[in-house]
Amino acid sequence: MAELNQQFAASTTAACRSHVAELNVRADDVIISTYPKCGTTWMQQIVHGLRSHGDMTFGEISEVIPFMEVAYDCGIDLNGPQGYSPRAFKTHMSADELPEGARYIVVLRDPMDACVSFFNFMNGWYMEPGAVSLDTFTKEYFLALSGGDRYWTHLCSWWKRRHEPNVRIFCFEDIKQDPAACVRIVAQFIDIELDDQLEQLVLEQSSIEFMLRHKHQFDDNLLRRARDAAIGLPPDGESSKVKSGKVGASKPLLSEHMAARFDEIWREEVTPLTGAKCYRDLRSLR
Repeated sequence: MAELNQQFAASTTAACRSHVAELNVRADDVIISTYPKCGTTWMQQIVHGLRSHGDMTFGEISEVIPFMEVAYDCGIDLNGPQGYSPRAFKTHMSADELPEGARYIVVLRDPMDACVSFFNFMNGWYMEPGAVSLDTFTKEYFLALSGGDRYWTHLCSWWKRRHEPNVRIFCFEDIKQDPAACVRIVAQFIDIELDDQLEQLVLEQSSIEFMLRHKHQFDDNLLRRARDAAIGLPPDGESSKVKSGKVGASKPLLSEHMAARFDEIWREEVTPLTGAKCYRDLRSLR
């Protein structure tokens, strides 16, 4: 697991981080800030579909909505022109780490579901398939992260700002339950005029079925080409981000001990700030 930590940390370089700090933020910019595996790619596709009226000519989604932390190493200038307006960016950074002055779309997800999805994402790319158990990954990686890399730090940083007019918070489970409502809210938030035809197009192109059919456009191949060799990863790793996205799928997979640890951390760090005893309660408080 120490090697995994080193490799994942090396995915982004000091030059990349400096480039993020040099972003000239515009008031109409859209920054999608999510913790990993909480619906980032899904929201990228919704935002891009709305602003481009369904243009799918990109090779990989991060070519058109840049991943801020790795854009520089992928040959993308964050201050460069984008093909459509408003400009949009993706990040996993917390609110405290991001430049001010943009519009921010945040997607939250049940932390245990996010952890299991993160494990599946890394398994076969950063980790040899089957080499690390889910409980080991959870204990020695997901729960061992520090600072802004922690799920709970990211969530709390945005919860404090949930009432700001330039911040819109969604829950993964609510998008899953009513994607049309999400599309309408996002369109209004980023000032895109939405008619029935565009709404149906975006719903179709952001559906799990459509994104699975076009999974190579959502598999981080841009990042893999730029960084895998440099951090010692094999060139044939798999990293598809489009999965079933089942709600509550983590419950039977995590051990009772690990699940209890998630509950404990929530009560220690999230409940004092939000009043929510668990993630399900948090969804009803927004």
